[in-house]
Amino acid sequence: MILLTAYGTPEIETEARRLGVDAVLYKPKPLPELAQIVFALLNRES
Repeated sequence: MILLTAYGTPEIETEARRLGVDAVLYKPKPLPELAQIVFALLNRES
């Protein structure tokens, strides 16, 4: 699960990770960088 936010805080990121979010990304995120992160998450070993 990926959380994409424009108004993130360290507290929000900590809570999101506690709830199972795999990555917290802050907007604006360049499309190539976003694609690289998504690809890495999809291809990681469980």
